[in-house]
Amino acid sequence: MEKPVILYIYGKQTDPDGHEDKIELVTHGTLKSNDDGVFHISYEESKVTGLEGTMTTFLIEGKQITMTRSGNLKSKMVFNEGEQHISLYETEAGTLTVGVDTHVADANMSLDGGTINLLYGVQIDDHSIGMNSLFIEIKLAESKPSTDEK
Repeated sequence: MEKPVILYIYGKQTDPDGHEDKIELVTHGTLKSNDDGVFHISYEESKVTGLEGTMTTFLIEGKQITMTRSGNLKSKMVFNEGEQHISLYETEAGTLTVGVDTHVADANMSLDGGTINLLYGVQIDDHSIGMNSLFIEIKLAESKPSTDEK
């Protein structure tokens, strides 16, 4: 079953010197789930995120959260609390090796929406580039505008 959703995305990147870069984004996407308890949340990136032309998908399987990007940028990051995963990050400029050290990977999902909460360290080619936090609230989109008049 696929449902239209609205995603409220709050992200923060903190570099090794303590400088923070924050982003807040509200966008439309889709929520898919079968009877197996696996959830797929997808949305198109925009100019706001600097990733225009890229589709981001979160796959939630129990305690594991996987973020996949396709289009202009290709990547796959796997988040398991207390574990490190290495993957490739493909851009138009070239390919990088990315390590993700997951401190928090929590998802609370249902067919009515939910939340994703991630806290993770990132290394590119074995060099730490800082800590990232990502919180996403997923709500069902209204199927039609309210016509209540008072």
